[in-house]
Amino acid sequence: MIRVIVGDFEGYLHWLDKATGDFAARVEVEEDPILTKPIVANGILFAYSSGGKLAAYTYVNNDSNRQTK
Repeated sequence: MIRVIVGDFEGYLHWLDKATGDFAARVEVEEDPILTKPIVANGILFAYSSGGKLAAYTYVNNDSNRQTK
């Protein structure tokens, strides 16, 4: 399943199903906005908030379809 990941002005990352637009997951990086697009390198998603926090996530594809930090 292909996901689209977007950041918002409240500091959240949203994982959306590309085919349906349904929410697959949501995580708060911090309270400051995420103004830059998330980047994927070597299977790791990097997100940088305007408050200076860098977060890295990997995707575990199993029965629970959960993101790990």
